Amino acid sequence: MTLAAIKLFVTPLIMLLATMASRRWGDAIGGWLVGLPVVSGPVSVYLTIERGPDFAALAAAGSVSGVVSQAAFCMGYAFVASHGVAAALAAATLGYVGFGLVTTALAPPLAALMVAAAAMLFLARAVLPAAAGASALAPAPHWDLPARIVVATVLVFAVTLFAGALGPRVSGLSASYPIIGGAIAAFAHAVRGPRAGVAALRGMASALFGFIAFFGVIGYGLGPLAPLPAYGLALAMALATQGLTLLWLRGDARRAARVGG
Repeated sequence: MTLAAIKLFVTPLIMLLATMASRRWGDAIGGWLVGLPVVSGPVSVYLTIERGPDFAALAAAGSVSGVVSQAAFCMGYAFVASHGVAAALAAATLGYVGFGLVTTALAPPLAALMVAAAAMLFLARAVLPAAAGASALAPAPHWDLPARIVVATVLVFAVTLFAGALGPRVSGLSASYPIIGGAIAAFAHAVRGPRAGVAALRGMASALFGFIAFFGVIGYGLGPLAPLPAYGLALAMALATQGLTLLWLRGDARRAARVGG
């Protein structure tokens, strides 16, 4: 299978699976699921194949910068959620771009970025209230899933196509924009109100610790390790971290239920 074919078929498949899972288990768990690098992970693999391991390792720093920006996205959305979906998405995107520009301009080392990203995620969890549990999901409009698939596929093609012009750090940052999480939050918000949208983003913020683990391994592992074992180790670390954050999120829901009760 050619690289173009992988981009064309694997990316929509990943989006399909992530979307179906989010509809099955609710807003917070749906947001948690997208913390796994289901779009930026394949982009990193494509960059390794097309641009080489050194480029992809540098791009990993941009992806961790993206976690800082995604935390800002979550907080920006929560602060403006009461004013509607469009305003919340605009504020979230401004937060993402603003923090992304700062971290890209400063270009700190990967270790510092990992610490900053974790600190921002803890702050986001402190700002975003916990939901008491998943509510029943309303049927999605017919265009929802095709739109997500098209946007994600276009992103993968665009980032890999223009990677040379953008540079490794900006390529990684661009790949980390929370398309799936933003879509899940916006839809939950539109159907069930702002608290549902914020609950999805709290789940995403909780799970992004796995994102840090994945790209930390890629940033430090590509070079010392061949690509296949490096990505295997990165995936294993991300999955282990995801398991721990799922327990964390379920504990949040139990505590919120006790307070609500």
